[in-house]
Parts: sequence; structure tokens; C-alpha cells
Amino acid sequence: MVAASRLLHVETRALLARREADGTLAAADLAEARSAFEGWLRRLYVIEIDASLADEAGQLAERRLLRGMDAIHLASAALVARTGGDFMFATYDDRLRRAAVAEKMEVLPS
Repeated sequence: MVAASRLLHVETRALLARREADGTLAAADLAEARSAFEGWLRRLYVIEIDASLADEAGQLAERRLLRGMDAIHLASAALVARTGGDFMFATYDDRLRRAAVAEKMEVLPS
């Protein structure tokens, strides 16, 4: 299973819009990229942001000095990790990686 916070939807749409605006994504390719992302998103287990997740994210932000959106991603991962079974958290953000390791998560890339 691959899971992600609902926040991924917003962040990806924002990224695509910025790439179009800065000229690194042709306007003609924007709709195709958005559609491909929406199809991929439908195959994920999406963690919804509710009051409980927001509270946990706030605690993580304070404890690990994270940006708000990163704390939401980490809280979403913690929720999935608590379900048991094999779990890995994936990020290329060094601060978020260190926070996940501090929270005893196995992180990719290592």
C-alpha cells in the first residue's frame, strides 16, 4: 500500500501551476500532467486531515521544529505506521527525514 496525506493533492497542483508559470512546463502539457497525477492519486490510500491529525501535526511541529505542511505529512505517516505491518516513510527533505528518524520511522532514501 502507498499512502499520502490529502495535502499531497494541493502541493502537487501548486507545483504544476508554478512550473507552467516559470516556463518549465508547457501550457499544453499542464492538463496532461494534472490528469496523470489525478489518476495516480486515485490509487493511493489518502489520509484525510481532520482535527485529530491536525493536533498530532501541531505536536510534531513543536517537538521537531517542522514547517506546518511537513508536520502534516509526518503525522499522516505516523497514523499509517500505527496500523502495523511493514512501513517506510519516503522523503528527500533532510529536515523531514531527520524528524521521521527521530520518531523511530524507517526512512527512504536512507
